[in-house]
Amino acid sequence: MTDRFKGGTPFLFTLKQAAAIVKRGIDRRRSRVAFPSILVLGLRLADLCPAFLGDAIMRANRFHIVSG
Repeated sequence: MTDRFKGGTPFLFTLKQAAAIVKRGIDRRRSRVAFPSILVLGLRLADLCPAFLGDAIMRANRFHIVSG
């Protein structure tokens, strides 16, 4: 799926890594499993900001998908 993205994918997980994270969350009876942690933290901090500031941050960090 990430072949269409322009630029780097620094937080990319392999299927095996992602499955291990999800399994660990299920084993710990978590109602939600979210990763990677740095992106989860960023989204939570954006939720605490006033809407105009959170929107500006998200617009500044857009990614682009190559069509085709």
